[in-house]
Amino acid sequence: MPHNGLFLPDSPGGFNARISDRWDLTLECIRRHYLGESSPLDKCLNHPTNVRFFNLFVDFKGFVDLFFLQD
Repeated sequence: MPHNGLFLPDSPGGFNARISDRWDLTLECIRRHYLGESSPLDKCLNHPTNVRFFNLFVDFKGFVDLFFLQD
């Protein structure tokens, strides 16, 4: 179900055929989001609710560090 009419990146409705359910491609879209680059998930990642969420981590390194996504 959408939240306030928006499908979130982790919801089934956030599905994008170019990304499918691949976590690595989703993570690449998030990395690009922090760099100000475009990605197939721009509409979702640039929604004000999601922008506030991603701003909590300051940058991609902060996002990766918090969720233990390092190699």
